[in-house]
Amino acid sequence: TDAKRLALAAPLTATSGSGNTGTGVIKQPVLTSVLDIADPAQRLELQTGIKYSTPVRLVFGSETTTPQTYEAFDAKGNSIGTGTFVPGENNTLKLNVPMIDSAGNPITDASGNQKSFSFEMDVAGSPKQGDSFSVALTGAGSSDNRNALSLQELQTKQTMDIGSTKGISITDAYGKLVEDVGAKAKQGQMDTQATGVILTQASNARDSVSGVSLDEEATNIVKYQQYYTASSQIIKTAQEIFSTLIAAL
Repeated sequence: TDAKRLALAAPLTATSGSGNTGTGVIKQPVLTSVLDIADPAQRLELQTGIKYSTPVRLVFGSETTTPQTYEAFDAKGNSIGTGTFVPGENNTLKLNVPMIDSAGNPITDASGNQKSFSFEMDVAGSPKQGDSFSVALTGAGSSDNRNALSLQELQTKQTMDIGSTKGISITDAYGKLVEDVGAKAKQGQMDTQATGVILTQASNARDSVSGVSLDEEATNIVKYQQYYTASSQIIKTAQEIFSTLIAAL
């Protein structure tokens, strides 16, 4: 396996503007667009859209206004949205970015509407007016391993059986599955044994009423053969006596 072909890095990376003067800090963005990984065309379209629609820049307004505002700009410098920010607190910013292709043309759906991808990231601290953050496609050869860490978290993250409960982890779900299969297998074994006992009892009860013993029937046949032989001898003897009497007359 070629480790270079493993998608260990997250698709988006955020950086702080080199001229920032405030104390604003960011966490790395998380792509929230739903992607069908089994659809190569959709996957390629999203990759293309992210590549040519970024970097996206977030520029903060005056820190003297409450709440503080920010504006988002696409790769061409066009405004794609605004929002508010509370300095000194953790803020989750959610953005939708219209997608364009390598020629700068909008990527549209069947109805002609421009498609977009979405992401969110946490921003805290107190940015000054004009401070900015950029979000772009993670470059090749990046040391980023957020995707690998997210995969690792699936081992203990509550992602299974989340209907009406908090859910359980994949590890716990596997243990529960093994436990359930073992319990059902044991119950099936016990049911089989109990059914076998009932079958044996029923067979014995039937045989005691209408059953046939091969040994007993063989003995009876031998007896009948002996009776037949004895009877034939008696008849033969009687016939000889009768013939003798007739001859004597």
